[in-house]
Amino acid sequence: MNLQFSPKILLAVSLLTSLSSCSITTDHYSEATEDISPIHQPLVNENRQVSPVLLELLNELHVEHTGNLEGIVAATQKKFLRPAGKERWEIVDIYKDAHPEKIRSIIEKIGLIHQHAPEQKEYAYALLLGATVQRMTDRLLYLLELSQKNIIPEKIIVLVGARPLDPNIENSSAIITALNKLPLKNAVVEKDLEIKTEAQAARLIFEKVALSGQLKKTTISIVETPMQQKNDGSIVRPTTADTINQWLKENPTPGKVLAISNQPFIGYQNAVLQTHLPKSFIIETVGERADEKTTLAVYLDNLARWLYQEEKRLATDNN
Repeated sequence: MNLQFSPKILLAVSLLTSLSSCSITTDHYSEATEDISPIHQPLVNENRQVSPVLLELLNELHVEHTGNLEGIVAATQKKFLRPAGKERWEIVDIYKDAHPEKIRSIIEKIGLIHQHAPEQKEYAYALLLGATVQRMTDRLLYLLELSQKNIIPEKIIVLVGARPLDPNIENSSAIITALNKLPLKNAVVEKDLEIKTEAQAARLIFEKVALSGQLKKTTISIVETPMQQKNDGSIVRPTTADTINQWLKENPTPGKVLAISNQPFIGYQNAVLQTHLPKSFIIETVGERADEKTTLAVYLDNLARWLYQEEKRLATDNN
C-alpha cells in the first residue's frame, strides 16, 4: 500500500529521528553555516535518508510525498522540474506567492546559494563545465582568481556541447559583455562573433583570454559533445553527464579533479560527476555563490535534478 503522509508529519518524524541518537556520524545533519558546501551538508545520506531541511522546504511549499527518497524524487520531478525543451532562463516561477524570505533561508541551509571554495592546492584536472557564454566566462574568471591563490591544475578540460546559442541571451552584445569581464589578449572584433554553438563560444573564450603565471603552461583541452538523439528521434542538447562520458572516451588518467561550476548547480553537478567518473578519480566541485537574480523556479528545478541524480548515484554505488 502506497501511503501519503502530510509534509508536516514527515518533517516532525525526521526531526525526532535526528534528535533521538546521541552519537554523531557523517550520516547525520548539522545546521548549515554560511560557507558550508552542499557536499559537506549532504542532501541525501548513504542510507538514502533526506535531510530535515529538505523536508522543511517541501512542507513550506505544500509538496506531498511518501517520505522515502523514491517518493520525494517523484514528487519534486512533478512539481519542480522545468518542462522538456525549456532552458533554465525560460521557466516560469509558479511559487510567486510563497514567503520569499523564509524560502530563501531554507534554500541557503540546503546549500544552493553560497560559494564553495577549493580545499586543496594541487589538482590533476580543472573541469570547466559548459553553460551559457556568460556563465562560462564567469567560471573561467573564478578559475583565474583561484590561480592567484596558487591553485594551479595540471590540465584544464573544458566540457561543452554543440548546443545552439540562444539569440535572446547569447547575442553579439551579450557575448562581448561577457568576454570583457576577462583579461583579453586583444579586443573582440565582429568576425569573432560568427559563432553558433556553445563549443564554438568556448573556443573563442580561450582564444581571447590572456592567461598569466603558471596557467600559461597549463594544457587546455576542449571536449565537444555532439547533440544527442533520443529514442523518439528528437534531437536534444547534451547534458552534463553526456559531456563527462565524452571525455571518458579519451581514457584520461585518474587523478584529483577540481570541477568549476557555480551556485545553485554545484551539488547537482558534483552528484553527476560522482555518478559517472570512476572511483579512481577524486572529485571536488567548487564555484561562486548564486547570482542575486536567480529565481525560485531555477533553484527548485535544479533541486529536483540534484535529488534525481543522488538517487541515481546511490543506485550506482550499490551495484
